[in-house]
Formats: sequence, C-alpha cells, structure tokens
Amino acid sequence: MNLEFDSSGANSGLVLWYNKLLTKTIDELTAIDIARMIRQNIAVEFAIGRAIQFIEEKEVLDELYEGELLESIQKAQERLK
Repeated sequence: MNLEFDSSGANSGLVLWYNKLLTKTIDELTAIDIARMIRQNIAVEFAIGRAIQFIEEKEVLDELYEGELLESIQKAQERLK
C-alpha cells in the first residue's frame, strides 16, 4: 500500500478520518475503519481480507448494522470486476 497523508488542508470528517487511519497499526483498525476503507476504495483488497477476519472472529458490529461488512465486500467486488 502506498498511502499518503492528505495535506490539502481540508477539514472534513473524511479527511480527518483518513489521516488518522494512516497512523494506526493493523491491529488498531476497527470494523468501522475497514467498512469505510472499502466504501472509499482505500486499500480494498487488504480491507476485504480484514473484513473477512472480523466476520469469522465475530469481532464486529458495535456501530455497524448487521451485514454491513458483507454488503461492503459485495459492492467492492462488483467495482473490481
């Protein structure tokens, strides 16, 4: 992955989240981060793999609705075709 900080100066929630995302280790990524990464098309193949781990380990979903990660994976796979 070759991701760089957004230095545009934009103060949107998405830019703030993205820049904070880049400071996290893999173990610090939450299911919410992973779902958003998939939706925003950021390191999608990695995020799909991590989403599957979350689902298999049943470590999900305090703030996600049931099936959100699965839905995100499906939409990402459709985009990648």
